[in-house]
Amino acid sequence: MRKIFASNNRRLRLVSFDNDSIVLNLSEDNDENIPFPNIQELKINLDSIQILPRLFTLLPNPQRLHACVEKSSHEEDRSKLFANLSPLIYLTDFQLRFVDFAEMFDTIASILNQMPFLETFTFDLWTNDERLVNGTTSLTQSIRLRLPWLKKLEVQAVAEPGFWAAPNLEYLIVEHNSIKHLLEDEPTCSLLQKQIVRLEIFRVETIDTEQLKRIGLVFNKIIEFILNIKNSKTFIDSIITTALLL
Repeated sequence: MRKIFASNNRRLRLVSFDNDSIVLNLSEDNDENIPFPNIQELKINLDSIQILPRLFTLLPNPQRLHACVEKSSHEEDRSKLFANLSPLIYLTDFQLRFVDFAEMFDTIASILNQMPFLETFTFDLWTNDERLVNGTTSLTQSIRLRLPWLKKLEVQAVAEPGFWAAPNLEYLIVEHNSIKHLLEDEPTCSLLQKQIVRLEIFRVETIDTEQLKRIGLVFNKIIEFILNIKNSKTFIDSIITTALLL
């Protein structure tokens, strides 16, 4: 991977591995930890979460980083993974996808703490952990962070992210089940009411006019509303009519 970053006399600014590429690794050889400040955009599939902090060390100046992580870490290793790293002060767009997510919300918080000027965060996870899927409290804890520059948040999972930690959030992309939970949280609704102007809800199976009216009441400043209905046979005439009246 280092040879790719250094190719063309370190003139490369963008490196992208497609979704079908093999997962990649980085050795822990300290003699090879020469940074590559030329790389500004990277899309990559990583073998494990342990590689991500090594990548942060090698690439001090990324503006956009999309990483798919194949394996999680052992619980005892997590607290040390992202300690003593320099912040990625130029990073504004970060996408993190876990193929095998295993109770790592604290680790995600540690990762995001390295990105003080983040504007867009996309989180996508896949898991067979029934405790997480069924909403066990200890596994679905909110990520409480201060992300003052975050403008866009996309969550590809049923979760309760710490929306209130992003006071300037404008664009929210979430699953329908997450919105249903969110609408029951008055403090969060009160904050979102003041700032969200673009809202996208996906994986919608059924939605009634009362729920749409509630969405319109909470997100009363939206100028763009996208509703992705999962079942193409859903009768949408009344939904469209209600949405237009929001």
